Amino acid sequence: GDLEVALGLSSMAVNLGSFREVLGGTIFPYICEFYRSMTQMSILHLQPCKKGLSMVKKSIKVLRSGRKKSPGNLSHHVCLLEAEYAFAQRNFDSAERLYLEAIHHATGVIHEYALGCERLGWFYIQRANRESAQEQLEKARLLYLKWGAKAKAEHLEKKYSQQITKGKKGQELF
Repeated sequence: GDLEVALGLSSMAVNLGSFREVLGGTIFPYICEFYRSMTQMSILHLQPCKKGLSMVKKSIKVLRSGRKKSPGNLSHHVCLLEAEYAFAQRNFDSAERLYLEAIHHATGVIHEYALGCERLGWFYIQRANRESAQEQLEKARLLYLKWGAKAKAEHLEKKYSQQITKGKKGQELF
């Protein structure tokens, strides 16, 4: 997809005054903040820039404050964004630990669990750990299918065709 368009749209959603007024007492502004920052991280992985990293660091602080109010809903978001930030800072041990922690917190929320596995698989590709990458990406593909996101699963198959080997149909993950 077009990362710049996604970043623009998610930034608009985060900055809409009426949006904040209506949904201010819910987790939705935090979720928008998370996806905006994940989009920013995708751009930064391609084109590093200090201003973008600074924006993500601020978003992490916002999400941490939200996690205090709703840890069950936001802990996995905080950990996943912190993992992406740690990777960008080349702190690979912390990044791996945070990806795993994000997955742990997302257990039971299929699409968030899938996203955590997908990002950990990407991390392992970057670190040349083919076996672990294959395991995580296949798990993500199966979770997306279980969630009903066939197009997303097909996107993973296409994007990571070298890493994903289709498992048995109906393979259970839980």
